[in-house]
Parts: sequence; C-alpha cells; structure tokens
Amino acid sequence: MQSSGINSIEDVLQIMADYTAEIVSLEKEVFNDYGRRYWDGRENMANIIIGGAVGF
Repeated sequence: MQSSGINSIEDVLQIMADYTAEIVSLEKEVFNDYGRRYWDGRENMANIIIGGAVGF
C-alpha cells in the first residue's frame, strides 16, 4: 500500500472522507433543486459511502 501513498490507517480514513465529500458534492450538483430542501443542515450526514460506483 505504501507504493500508492497509503502509509497509515489515518491515510485510509482521509481517503474515505475525501471520497465521501466528493460524492456528496456531486449529488448536490445533480439534485440541486431538490437538494436545497434535502441537504439543508445535513452536509455531514454521510461518514462513508460503501459500494459507490460499483453498479448497485
């Protein structure tokens, strides 16, 4: 894992947090009109997204 820049569990947790933030940001862009009602006050509701982009 070191060859990919992952040296600690903290690195893994940061990668997961960054990925989750990116997906939430994309969802906000796509569902912006609906999202204003849905996202209000829930910006940090997801801690991790499991199975994203795997076709489920």
